[in-house]
Amino acid sequence: MPVRSFALLTAAVLGLAACGQSNGVQSSSGVDSCHTRTNFPIGGGFTLVDHTGAAVTEEDFKGEPAIVFFGFTFCPDVCPLGLVRVSQALELLPESTPKPKPIFISIDPERDTVEQLAIFVTNEPFPDTLVGLTGTAEDLQAAAKEFFTAIIRFDDPSSTAGYSFDHSTYLYLMDEDWNFLTYIDGGATPEHISECIATYL
Repeated sequence: MPVRSFALLTAAVLGLAACGQSNGVQSSSGVDSCHTRTNFPIGGGFTLVDHTGAAVTEEDFKGEPAIVFFGFTFCPDVCPLGLVRVSQALELLPESTPKPKPIFISIDPERDTVEQLAIFVTNEPFPDTLVGLTGTAEDLQAAAKEFFTAIIRFDDPSSTAGYSFDHSTYLYLMDEDWNFLTYIDGGATPEHISECIATYL
């Protein structure tokens, strides 16, 4: 599928949020919700590098549930706020619910080096167990396609690098066998994210 066609499809399916323009998607009632999706095989295989420099695939994350988020470290608000919400949501989970491992997959291979990710994942408000993943542009695009997440790069004179991204802001909940369970609106409250996780785990 041509890149432009794929971007338009995923934008239509999952929606986009531009960093600096939106904090996520809300329903008309103002309450975010988690959604199931069965008509697309979400969350297939990938080959990337984690923030320690180790090569990883989805196989390395089997054995415990995971919650996956796409973004980039230079994102001024949407990405860090999303990760803070995830951190707060994990703390709100009932003791009987396993805490999914939070996984942040970069969409910016030029700036998000292993070294940059290693600094980023240690931000105090973020989850303690956060894993950052990066890779080549081709590998990151392949991972994004597996999750049907949209990535659109655009020129941004306000950025020090001269560019930024529109990207999907959903959280993808995976089970311990790396099977997709549900996705959660990125602008959901920590309470709602926690409720969604507890519902499916």
